[in-house]
Amino acid sequence: MVEIKEFNFILLQLRYIHASMVRIAAYRPMNKQPADVLAMIDEGKAARTALISADADLGLARGERNEIGGTAHDLSVRVFAILESVFIGDAGSLTAIGRLPVQDRTVEEWLERAREISKLWGKLPNPPGWTSPFVAWPGMDQAAFDLVLADFEAKNDAFAGVEIDFNLKDGNLHNKLQPRDAQFATTAITTGRKQFKPTDAEWDAISRIPDKPAAQDPSQAVITVATSPAAGQVHLEYDAAHATTWNVLQKGPSEADFVVVADDVIEQVYDQSGLTAGSYQYKVVGLNSRGAGPESAVSTVTVA
Repeated sequence: MVEIKEFNFILLQLRYIHASMVRIAAYRPMNKQPADVLAMIDEGKAARTALISADADLGLARGERNEIGGTAHDLSVRVFAILESVFIGDAGSLTAIGRLPVQDRTVEEWLERAREISKLWGKLPNPPGWTSPFVAWPGMDQAAFDLVLADFEAKNDAFAGVEIDFNLKDGNLHNKLQPRDAQFATTAITTGRKQFKPTDAEWDAISRIPDKPAAQDPSQAVITVATSPAAGQVHLEYDAAHATTWNVLQKGPSEADFVVVADDVIEQVYDQSGLTAGSYQYKVVGLNSRGAGPESAVSTVTVA
């Protein structure tokens, strides 16, 4: 699986920076506007999705290539042994057979070995005492061997194309976007902490921007407020030590299971409206770069 944990953390920083810029009109690191940072986030998410998809395609292509490559390798080993046995009385042919590559530690060596066997197969005379061309066993003549080889070459070429696409997307994310976004995030955090003082009202938002990946797993989440401020509405507030984002889960009056209604949000409040009357249950999970913490206890809200 392609490594994107560091990039995910940088995207998290950008989300916090964007939220702070929306709240604080005077906070404009590197003269960027909130829309500029949002565009960086969207570009990063798109590049991450493209890389994950390319990584999956690469895995499938590698599997298909290696599967047919293994078949070709097995055939090469078996055919080579039979060639040596059948041509034991033909010194010239046996010398040529002895020069065939026998290294088979990599996929490339599997392919080269199969190609060389095919080339020699087409040049060999009939084996001593035979009145027809060499056949390894019934159904395995050169044409049958070459069909496997052709499939191997096609799958190998397809893999090479998919690998190029993966490398392009990996380079775009890790060599272009990640250094750019990391530099901006570092500068934005430093700028905010120098621009505002701990006594300023804006300091709290700036101080919440994570400057390094979490060193501890999130603690159990706690729902501190769970109310219905008006008909059809729910308001939640929650927290979890060491968490940087949260998932909110809900179970409605007629539902059997909890479902995620807010996924990986940085806000510590959740508001919902348009609900039908009834009893709603909520749980919250804290998340950080290390993973998810324990679920909170269930809070029940009765909606009028």
